[in-house]
Amino acid sequence: MRRLVVSLAVVAVLGAGACQQATAPADAPAANAAAPSPAPVMAETFASCQWGEVTGSGLSIWSYACGAEAGDVRLVADDTLPGFAIEFDR
Repeated sequence: MRRLVVSLAVVAVLGAGACQQATAPADAPAANAAAPSPAPVMAETFASCQWGEVTGSGLSIWSYACGAEAGDVRLVADDTLPGFAIEFDR
């Protein structure tokens, strides 16, 4: 199993922003809002993969996890990094 480290600047910015106390705008989604859905073209492109939430280090991101028929690749939380890693079997 191999891991490709992906340091996401966006994730770092989102993580830093999550530490700040801010008032929610009136049009902010409710805390118990429904899970996000991928765009239809992405759902069609990754039809053999599973859409789900990956959490770790106080961050979360939604991505696809693909089985052997689609490259056996997935995004995983890596608590040793400020972000996530792409994991794949080859």
